[in-house]
Amino acid sequence: MGKYKALPRLRTYGPALFAFCENLEAEKAYIVEEHMAEMKVGLEEAEVAALLRVSVETGRVDKVYAYLLKLRNCVGCVSEGTVKVLEDWFWSELAAAAGSGALDWDRIRGAVASNGGGWHGKGWLGKGKWVVDRTKIGSEGSCNSCGERLACVDNLILTMRRLKPRLSVQKWLEKHADYEAAVDGANVGLYQQNFADGGFSISQLNVVVKELRQRCHGKWPLVVLYKKRYWSLMEDPSNRELLEEWTKQDSWYWIYAAVKLKCLLVSNDEMQDHIFELLCIKFFLKWKEARSDTKYVLLGFAKS
Repeated sequence: MGKYKALPRLRTYGPALFAFCENLEAEKAYIVEEHMAEMKVGLEEAEVAALLRVSVETGRVDKVYAYLLKLRNCVGCVSEGTVKVLEDWFWSELAAAAGSGALDWDRIRGAVASNGGGWHGKGWLGKGKWVVDRTKIGSEGSCNSCGERLACVDNLILTMRRLKPRLSVQKWLEKHADYEAAVDGANVGLYQQNFADGGFSISQLNVVVKELRQRCHGKWPLVVLYKKRYWSLMEDPSNRELLEEWTKQDSWYWIYAAVKLKCLLVSNDEMQDHIFELLCIKFFLKWKEARSDTKYVLLGFAKS
């Protein structure tokens, strides 16, 4: 891939990773995962579950713990196949023997606090058989098996805010934090323009901007356009006046703006091609579910 300057994706590594895991060639599977990390290709549930299974079956106690943490970070609700891997581990004699007998509770409590609550990340603690049970969470957030109450932590926003866009954009958003809506300009302008004479339609973008301004009681929405697109449009005198009235990169900035400003987002972009280079799938999908990601359809509209 280096010869053709092609960037590897998750599916690039899948066949080799799954083959090594299936054949219990743990070290080779770990090498594949290390290369994925170097290339900034994140693991999803299927890959973590495969690595977890090969670690369980080859008795790699430390690796099991590491992949449990990775599973926790990238998967919200595990599949039945992953549940089986977890049960096999915690029912095993190896799991019962793993861990240290001496516990430093102050150190553990400090680690839990520094991680925001809920986990310590210090490896296996204590010895003895695990209690393994399938349970449900009650309406008030308590486990029906052990009675412990779950804590509600918005890891999504904490994670996304740790991602660093260009500092100039970040500072600009901090000074202009009163927007109620953000528009993915490229997505709206190119909507249904895949025909012979089609192209970026600033007029249909203007339709969406006007509608949002009306809904937001006269407040302008934040329109995000790639700078090359902006200057290209500015070359046309008919566009210039409109753009100057509205007065920088594309999807990364509008998604950051929507998170930063906690405002309405207008886009049909599922971000299949590039958002997953920045975020784990779980975070983006949970953000879409929890926040106002507004879809649109333009009816009876012709490009002017």
